[in-house]
Amino acid sequence: MSGRSLRHDVLQHESLRKGIAVFPMKTTRFTALLLPVVLALCSCTAPLPQRYGMVVGVTKEKLEYYRQLHADPWQGVLDQLDRSEIQNYSIWLVERSPDEYLLFGYFDYTGENFDADMEAMGQDTETQRWWRETAPCQTPIPTAQPGQQWVMMEEIFYHDGRYPNAPLMPPPPAFEAGQSN
Repeated sequence: MSGRSLRHDVLQHESLRKGIAVFPMKTTRFTALLLPVVLALCSCTAPLPQRYGMVVGVTKEKLEYYRQLHADPWQGVLDQLDRSEIQNYSIWLVERSPDEYLLFGYFDYTGENFDADMEAMGQDTETQRWWRETAPCQTPIPTAQPGQQWVMMEEIFYHDGRYPNAPLMPPPPAFEAGQSN
């Protein structure tokens, strides 16, 4: 296997991570029996992603434009999210009261250096251009720091039956001023 371990190949092979057996070798009864064990071992040793939640207001006047932007996001922005190890990213909308809307964002961070990856995202010109489009649609919540758009939230409950002893995430750092989605 070109010097790499089977564990590495299993972790890297996306079809295996989804539970589809695609080995570049003859499948035997032994490999069919071994595959679930290998997958279980790999899933147990993979690091858990760091979970982040955040909130910002969105103006009623710009709400439709904000929806349009996110209905067809720019590929360069999506690519930068991937490079910055952002996975499972979603934004939710709620009408808090008549004419007051909030956006809730959630993402998993799968990298090893959150600050460096966020810095790289902040330096990306396509992402900066995206933020210039989305920032005028947003209204910071009252507890936001000056210049801050999204306010990071503290996780107070987490349940995932696959990881019964997974800890709560520590209170997250705030995004730097000017960052938005």
